[in-house]
Amino acid sequence: MKRHAFAVLVATLGLSGSCAGNRRSAEPPPFSTTTSAWLAWDAEARPLFQIAVSLPLDELNARAGEDDALIRLILNASIRSGSGKVLRREAWTREIERGASRGDAVDWFVELGTVAGSQELVLNVLAQGQPFGVPWRRGFRVPALEPDALLLGEPVFLVPAPPEGGMGTGDSSGDRVLVEHYYGASLGAPRLRVAVYDFAPATPVESYELTWILNSLEVPDDVAGIEVTRQVESLQRTGPITPCAITLPTALFGRYKVVLRASSRGRSAAAEGRFEVGLEDLATLGAHDGGLDLLRFLLSTAEADSLRQAAPEAREKLWDEFWRRRDPDPSTPENEARDVLLARVRHANDEYGGAQSGWRTDRGRVFVQRGAPDRIDVVQNPEGFDRIERWTYAADNVVFVFIDRDGRGDYTLLRTNAPD
Repeated sequence: MKRHAFAVLVATLGLSGSCAGNRRSAEPPPFSTTTSAWLAWDAEARPLFQIAVSLPLDELNARAGEDDALIRLILNASIRSGSGKVLRREAWTREIERGASRGDAVDWFVELGTVAGSQELVLNVLAQGQPFGVPWRRGFRVPALEPDALLLGEPVFLVPAPPEGGMGTGDSSGDRVLVEHYYGASLGAPRLRVAVYDFAPATPVESYELTWILNSLEVPDDVAGIEVTRQVESLQRTGPITPCAITLPTALFGRYKVVLRASSRGRSAAAEGRFEVGLEDLATLGAHDGGLDLLRFLLSTAEADSLRQAAPEAREKLWDEFWRRRDPDPSTPENEARDVLLARVRHANDEYGGAQSGWRTDRGRVFVQRGAPDRIDVVQNPEGFDRIERWTYAADNVVFVFIDRDGRGDYTLLRTNAPD
């Protein structure tokens, strides 16, 4: 009955009329935060969430008052069951010096114990007592450990730690966790860390066969096809938890999926992760480093063909001409049209990113093309994880309805009355 009631409410939030919901400002939030969380187990076979948060340092300093010597941070976490019952709450505090220079971000790493079952992890960050960014949430299904079970953790992507240290992840190589899985090509070949969990094998185990397969999810038209990469390695068991670091043989622009499988004595476990190369530094985005891919849904057919067919050395000129034609005031050194687009892309990545760049998602593409909606109405299914967002652009009388069917934050476009 509750599910039926939710379906009726979804229909009410369709394209005919409005309803009261969570009103949000038409302007993007002034502060941002990026977060990743993944499931792991400790040496006693207890499940836990490992959480990585990255906070832009310049935005933290902007939050502090002139008389503040310290910036007080609070990270709140809650775990809810599918019925909405709160299973656990936890909070962590941290203080940093105002104006401190420790790289471009403050990285925070914590762990939170959990239990088996379907659940949702919700995270909030406060700076100086006020929300910093928007709540982060993701649905998880934590398996119950069965006798002689073999588990493989979710891949955690790594980048070199800054000179003054990273998040304190305990990784012996000094790497830091890459929050939200976006790589700049300057970082070199992507790396990942994974762990095999084997707490009580029925027969002695000395090693595991670890297989990983790398697939390109999207290859630009001007790049030669990338063959699927498959590699098998022998991994020596080190105890209940056997960690492993893998370097992936690619630094080309695009999106990738890596599938891993561990096996031993007829038992096996699998995991997969996704990452993207080439859109880390949007301030210098150009046709040679992902700009063509980003503009595919903004370019005219003629412009797209020109950029795609041009020699690499000619693309920057075509890129500059593309923006010159769209500059609303050529007499100024700024190009307002370009600045607005890049600001929208950054916001889409901060708000809607996850397994892929935020601007590639349905909500992100709408935001990049149209900007912030005048109103967002949100509906949560009281019996499950699925949620609805209804975006209204009042001036054009256009509505977009997005649905998150499993609580992971992967909203897809359900319906719209937009002509394009």
